[in-house]
Amino acid sequence: MTSGGRGRDGGAGNGRSAAGRAWGIRATILAGVGAAFHVSMFPPFGWTWLTWLAPLPVFLLLPAPSAWAAVGATWAFGTLWALGVVAPWMTPALHALFDLSPLETAALLLAVCQGGLPFAALGLLLHAGRPRSALARVLYAPAVWVAVEYGRSHVPFGTPWALLGSALAEAPTVGQVADLGGAYALSFLAALASAAAAEVVRGGRRAAAAALVAATVLVAALGYGGLRGAAVRAEMRRAPVARVALVHAEIPNAERRSPADALAALDRYLALEPGPEAALDLVVWPENAVALLLEENPALVARIGAGGRGRPHLIGAPRTVVADGAAALRASAFLVADGAIAGVYDKHRLLPLAETMPAFGGGGLRLARGFSAGHGAAVLDAGGLRLGPLICYELIFPELPRAAVRAGAELLVNVSNDSWFRPGAGPRQHFLFGRLRAVELRRTLVRAANRGPTAVVLPDGTTALTTDGATPGVEIAAVPLLDGLTLYARVGDAFAWLCLAAVAGRLATGARRRARGA
Repeated sequence: MTSGGRGRDGGAGNGRSAAGRAWGIRATILAGVGAAFHVSMFPPFGWTWLTWLAPLPVFLLLPAPSAWAAVGATWAFGTLWALGVVAPWMTPALHALFDLSPLETAALLLAVCQGGLPFAALGLLLHAGRPRSALARVLYAPAVWVAVEYGRSHVPFGTPWALLGSALAEAPTVGQVADLGGAYALSFLAALASAAAAEVVRGGRRAAAAALVAATVLVAALGYGGLRGAAVRAEMRRAPVARVALVHAEIPNAERRSPADALAALDRYLALEPGPEAALDLVVWPENAVALLLEENPALVARIGAGGRGRPHLIGAPRTVVADGAAALRASAFLVADGAIAGVYDKHRLLPLAETMPAFGGGGLRLARGFSAGHGAAVLDAGGLRLGPLICYELIFPELPRAAVRAGAELLVNVSNDSWFRPGAGPRQHFLFGRLRAVELRRTLVRAANRGPTAVVLPDGTTALTTDGATPGVEIAAVPLLDGLTLYARVGDAFAWLCLAAVAGRLATGARRRARGA
């Protein structure tokens, strides 16, 4: 009998081991498929329809045999996702910036991608707080997704890059929901569709009822999007307009590095200036279009004013300031009018690594670009036209343009330099992830970029024009100026905070139940 007992235990152990191996194989496949979906829905592929299915493989990982299994599987998914989305364009950019060895590049790339850790947290939260009912699971899973996206966007050096909802920036109807809850509201809707599909795939009691509730929410979102989009377009037709020229010389880095190069670049921008017949309210040049200190070169400012025929210009250029008794370099946008500097905006959010961090390379540790962050006013007045300037990747941080709009900005103006990226995925992702700012705040967004898309995004999220970032030129557009405040402009990321609170509440409830059971 003893021998028979050992045989039964051994059979049970083998059964558990076989089940664990089967789950491991399934988890590996699902993690790979989920990462492939996420990579494919962003540029360079841009298969936006996959947004509704992208979280499905992750949700199908549950229930997991243990918390460690859930964490490991979602960590693998997150690492594959991050590397697939950013590695193809970031690897050459890191090499160009820092001249790193392949090993240093790989280590820095993993650090930038956060090593899949946010998605490991996703797996842990999904496992630890997994509700018993199908309906609760359908609502809990997208709340966790949003909570993790918000968390990875706000940790030190975190960015809201490649949020699930940002892939829906080009969706003409459902994208309108962003004026309620920002990109996080769109992430919730996409994750909700996948969570409902996961319940249907698993089957079980009340899966169909839970899916019906999710479908009702999605139909309501589409209905809101249709009505709101039509209302915004009607408002755009009635709104006053501003005529804006976006000048993009598309100058590669190799032609921008010396003072002589900077003067030659200035000549190229002035040569592209619209003629005197163009009645313009604003001319915009990209970030660092003039790689010289304008405040210390009034003759250059006067030259720009003469070449621009006195029209207001917003021009990207560096400047030095004295802070705490020491000189500091800042990336700035200068408002030049009537041959003089009429205002300056200093970049508030610096680019990690490239502008703020030390780097390895060239035989040891060396200092990367030592910029300091700016503070203060977020609005510039260009002859009565109130501008909300955003420099480079500040566009992907919704709190910055939101502050500008709340301070009275009528027009969002993004000046950017994407010349560190190869043409393709990097510049296109950068533009895509910022497009929702126009919908969230119902403001026209104009973007002048060097070696990246130069574009106009209207308050309904549609593009009035966009360039490929390769051919120099000047784009002129009459853009509507809206002045109301959306719910998102008023309350910001309150929807994301509701999701965080719901997740925390669910975890606390589960902990109390386990304590009572013990």
